[in-house]
Amino acid sequence: EKLLQVTLRLLINSAKLDRAGILLMDEKREVLELTYAEGISPELFDQVRNYKIPITKVDNVIARVAMTGIPVVIQDVGRSKLNMNNPLIQFFKPKAFILVPLTVRGKVIGVLLADRIHEDAVISDGDREFIVSFANQIAIALENAVLYRKLEVSERKYRELVENAHEGIWIIDETGGIKFANRRMREITGHDTLENRKIYSLLDQENQTRLREVMAQNRMNRVAQQELDIT
Repeated sequence: EKLLQVTLRLLINSAKLDRAGILLMDEKREVLELTYAEGISPELFDQVRNYKIPITKVDNVIARVAMTGIPVVIQDVGRSKLNMNNPLIQFFKPKAFILVPLTVRGKVIGVLLADRIHEDAVISDGDREFIVSFANQIAIALENAVLYRKLEVSERKYRELVENAHEGIWIIDETGGIKFANRRMREITGHDTLENRKIYSLLDQENQTRLREVMAQNRMNRVAQQELDIT
């Protein structure tokens, strides 16, 4: 949401638009969903938040943009053939607007909607080129944000599994520094904190030698097993 807020405000200020919003694609349900908008009051946005459009609804101009990947400019909404009963038109009453697909690697992930509301408003060819270019950058930023969030969720689940494992698990670097130790490993060693310590401090001379042999095998990308006694 923060990403969308910053980018849409930047778009409005740079292109001298009145409002802008983003509908994101929900592939499972095959709908476009109004996710965020700038330039309108929170009260107005609450009335249309999560507004959904089936992408198969060919008589809807937003759905067509998502399906074809081709931007559309409507210069005079009042004289157009658009459905005036559409909730977005009724609530926002745009005079001229542009719809641009948000495309990443040839795949449409959403649609950018931007408009002007004064009586003689138009969307020029220069406006169109700029907004299309801006939409490409928004699409890339959104895709990166989604990938980052998925990575965060995956990493959190992994940490939860490791932290609650019945086996002692730790990660050490090439110098023997302990980078991570789970709860069970702390119980086994009897130390509340293991991170940033050297594993060699927990081993006698004989076991240090065994560990160095294991690590030498690891550095050659070989799987090695050895039993060590922790002091």
